[in-house]
Order: sequence, then structure tokens, then C-alpha cells
Amino acid sequence: MKVTGNLLVFCSIFLFWNFSHAYQDSSYSVIDERTFQLKVNALKNRLESFMLRVKKSKDQLRSNQEFSVMENFTFEDSKDSIIDMNDSEKSEPLSPSVMELPATGKQNSKVEKQSKPDFLSQEIIKKEPRQWDYYLGLSMGAYLPEKAGIREEPIFVPMEFEAGLSHALEWGIRFEDFSLSLSYTHANSKLSRESWKKWMESLGFPGMLPNSAGDLSQDLLHFELQYDYILSKGINLLMNLGFGYTITSLTELLENFPSRSSHDFSYLIGTGVSYDFNEFATLSLLLKQIGVFGDASFDPIDSYLVEIGFSVAY
Repeated sequence: MKVTGNLLVFCSIFLFWNFSHAYQDSSYSVIDERTFQLKVNALKNRLESFMLRVKKSKDQLRSNQEFSVMENFTFEDSKDSIIDMNDSEKSEPLSPSVMELPATGKQNSKVEKQSKPDFLSQEIIKKEPRQWDYYLGLSMGAYLPEKAGIREEPIFVPMEFEAGLSHALEWGIRFEDFSLSLSYTHANSKLSRESWKKWMESLGFPGMLPNSAGDLSQDLLHFELQYDYILSKGINLLMNLGFGYTITSLTELLENFPSRSSHDFSYLIGTGVSYDFNEFATLSLLLKQIGVFGDASFDPIDSYLVEIGFSVAY
């Protein structure tokens, strides 16, 4: 029994000594206030160093974004941005939450809207207009044929003509200073009764005015080149040059003078003025001389046209 009691006492002392050393060496040892403060300061320094690195990274990211935006700027965009900057100086300053960069979320989207130009809208505005316009014109005016002679071997009758009317339709392409067009003109007049009377008197017959002296008609198809010289705002000086084909007909003549016609080439020279109501509608006043090449049973009948026209571009 003594041996057993001594053994129990020895084991108890041994266990107490082991537990006391283990408690002293554990991580739950008590530290003083100075040591605790040093550890807190060390953690603060590490946190400040980490925040400084984060700030530098954000600044670098912001500079890269600004550089990528500047690469897309053009000369025209830079002028627009200067105007926007002048306007922004007059407006209220931005709030600090929007001015601080870099920003995230809604703040970042506001900054992008202010810095990036709207390239799509600029392309629509800068679209160049068409370099020409199609136009359709209508005109009417006075038809003034020159003197001509009617031949019916061995008779030759010098003939004059009364003033008549002309109607024209024109379609063309108008450029900045000139236009190209295709025009069709129909003109008609009557032969002078006085000319028949003078001819009969020259033959020794008593002078009598015939009931009907005859009709003259011309159909003209011309390709025309017109040059526009600007005199003032909306007022232009016009110069025309054309070449084409003319059909001339004499009908309802006196007895023994059958109807006749001629198909000849012809030219056109003209000048006048025009007034532009707007970029689409134009009113014009033109004087044209028509010259006919031909050798038929009557002399080629040249003429003058005094026309008032109205054209619409589309």
C-alpha cells in the first residue's frame, strides 16, 4: 500500500509540472500594452502601403482610358470639344462625386458621356449633299419667224409670218454652274395675208386679201448646254447653246400651192435671266434664236423665241 501511495504522489507532481510549462509556452500568453501598440502600428503601416499601391493602379488605369479616347479624336472633334469646354465653363461645376477619378458605376458612365464625342451623329451631319439635281421645266412664249421664200417653179413668193405661240417641255441635270438638258418645243404661226397681196400685185393682178394665208408649224428637239453666272443672291445670267433637229411644215396655202414640209438640222443660241425662289423652284426669262440648215421647196425658216419658264428640281 505504501508503494502505491508514493507512486500516486509522484505521478501527480509530474503532471502538474508538465501542465504548467505547457500553459506558459502556449500562444495565449499575456502581452503588455506597449507590445500590443507596436503590433497595431505595424498593421496600420501595412494597410497604408496597400492603399497607396491601389491608388497608383487606379491612376494608371485612368490615364490609359484617357489615352485611348484621345486616339479616336479628329481635328473636327477637337474643335467641337473646345466649344463644349467653353460652354461647360459657364455651366455649374460638377459635384465632387462626379469629378473624382477613377469612378465606378453611374459616376463612370457620366464621365464617359462628357468625354467621348458622338461619332455617329457627326457622320450624319457631315454627309455631303448630292453634286447634281434633276429638273423638269415648262415654258411658253412668243414665236417670231423670220422672212422666207416659197418656191413653186417658176414662181417664187417672198413671205412674211405673223407672231405666234410656242410651248416647250425640258428635262435635264443641273450642276453647280451649268446644266445639260433635252428640250422639245412646238411653235405655230400664220403666213401673212399682206405678203400674198403684194405678190399678186407684183404679177399685175388686183390686190386682194385671201381668206386664208396658210399655217406654219415647227417642232424642235434640241440638246442644250446652259451656263449660269451668278449676278446676285438668287439672280443668275443664263447663256444657252444647243444643237438638234427641226421639222417645219407649211399647210393650208393658196390654190396651186400644195402643203409641204422639211426635216433639217438646227442650232440654238440663247440668253436670259433666272430667279431662284429656293433650292428647288426657278423662274426664267429667255430669248432664243433658232437657225435651220436646209434646202427644200421653201427657204429655211429661222426664228426667235421669247420664253417664260418655270422649272422644279428633284
